[in-house]
Amino acid sequence: MKQMTNSIQGKLELWRREVKDILRHPILIEHTGIPQLSDLKMASIYLPLLEKEHLEDVNAYHATTIIYLALSCHDDVLQMGTLQKSQQLQVLAGDYYSGKYYQLLAKNGYQKLITRLTNSIRLMTESRSFLYLNDTSDEQAVIHARKVIVTEPTRALFTELGTLKFMPLAEQLALFEDFDKLPYSLDVMASQIKQQLDQAPLNQEVKQSLLELIEKASPSETIL
Repeated sequence: MKQMTNSIQGKLELWRREVKDILRHPILIEHTGIPQLSDLKMASIYLPLLEKEHLEDVNAYHATTIIYLALSCHDDVLQMGTLQKSQQLQVLAGDYYSGKYYQLLAKNGYQKLITRLTNSIRLMTESRSFLYLNDTSDEQAVIHARKVIVTEPTRALFTELGTLKFMPLAEQLALFEDFDKLPYSLDVMASQIKQQLDQAPLNQEVKQSLLELIEKASPSETIL
């Protein structure tokens, strides 16, 4: 079982290193470092590649990952409040990453995907603004906004590459990491993610490895 998880984690770590290489910048890295996504978030983006589908499109997956990293830089600054020099550099890093995703896709001929991902960023921004500006008790509105924020670039990617069959599980993986911002109990979320994992078009080895990643990311009292 450990070998299976290590196999998945090895792939995720390889892709994480490749993304870091794309984003290297001598000045910004020195001051801000490069943020990284968790294994569970990476798995939600790269699900089709774990099943060895569309391996030739790995740069499209990298570009989508970079979008999430860019937005996480901006989120960190928003949470800090007033902009200091280090926070201004963080914003610059986010803008730099945004340019890199566009450059990577344009270089590899993904013109239609650029349009889809640009629209996904617009939808994410609208949902972020909705949650930031509205103190709403409408649970369904909150759930919808959070889904858009954590999955919309992935949905754009899967739509363009014809891999939407992986989206239900990808959505649950991404939402599971966001459980503290959702009006769900952990037991309900665990049940939903287990159901999607059972139904996902993945081989048993990948499913088992993902289950271990989920359990690793779960609070200790949550049992899948």
